[in-house]
Amino acid sequence: MTISPALAWRCLLLGALVALGPARPAAGAEDISGPATIIDGDTLTVAARRFRLEGIDAPALGTPCRLRGQALDCGHIAKTALMDLTVAATVVCRLRGTTAPDGTPLGACAVDGYDLSEGMLHAGWARAAGRPNERYDAKEAEARRAGRGMWHTE
Repeated sequence: MTISPALAWRCLLLGALVALGPARPAAGAEDISGPATIIDGDTLTVAARRFRLEGIDAPALGTPCRLRGQALDCGHIAKTALMDLTVAATVVCRLRGTTAPDGTPLGACAVDGYDLSEGMLHAGWARAAGRPNERYDAKEAEARRAGRGMWHTE
């Protein structure tokens, strides 16, 4: 019995694939899930991995602002807003393979499919940041028009 060159090639390829083992996701495409520990308004830890939310910049802890005529710590309020979005929830983050200026990996995170970056923009406790993103830019503009979060000027 003779084996055709095409069949021999397929067997060789199959052997190589078996030797390599199971496929793994590409770097930066890994999903990480679990409860979140909130560091500040745009930084969190999930499953012992720390990263910044992609596409936003929230006020740093200690950043003062005036809301309703009162001086407040807008960074602390932004942190509390992110805590509200993640309380008692499983957060799923996809690492993007890029880093924030401080070296922290960037991630796209969600709770039940709800984008946390978008939620922080909608609530008015973050600005759209990084490369242009029509959806995020529109969410920030909507929060500004509605006077939500740090955009409240009463």
